Amino acid sequence: AAEKASGKKGDRLKLVFAGRIAQEKGLIPFLQSVSPDTWNYLSFDIYGNGPLMKEVEKIVDRLPKTAQCRVMGGRKHEDIQEALPSYHLLVLPSLWYENAPLSLVEAAFAGLRLAVSSWGGAGMLAEFLGGDYLFNPEKPETVNNVLKNAFGDVTNGNPVNRDYGTLQKAFDPQLFLQKHREIYLS
Repeated sequence: AAEKASGKKGDRLKLVFAGRIAQEKGLIPFLQSVSPDTWNYLSFDIYGNGPLMKEVEKIVDRLPKTAQCRVMGGRKHEDIQEALPSYHLLVLPSLWYENAPLSLVEAAFAGLRLAVSSWGGAGMLAEFLGGDYLFNPEKPETVNNVLKNAFGDVTNGNPVNRDYGTLQKAFDPQLFLQKHREIYLS
């Protein structure tokens, strides 16, 4: 079982990415956007496989010595779900307009904050879920500002701004089906 991420001063901000390691996911530009100073207070685990795996591994190998970044490879969905609570922040730096990535919902219910590209539906979904930090994947300064702000919120013990009651209703499969039936039958 994963240990819950703490938020004590001096800790690192624990980031996680879980998904396909491909161009559209924006992982390479995200890694390249993080400034050397920002790596001093981050740890980052990258779960997944894909066509850019070797390139991501090379970038990780060239990060500053202070960087704690690991390419974890592919894992079972259940194993990632179990590990999620040990992180502070899910990173979804997509360069394309994702509509409703389930990883955001899963991370939100696991209590993580969300660092998300402001492009498309993913940014809107993150805002709805709460605990969000949006950035422009083409502007490295926005990436570093998001990481700095999230680190400050975690180390200062600021709560995640999230209404779990509303989210449980919004993502309840029975209510979803009921609403669709009502709409289509009326």
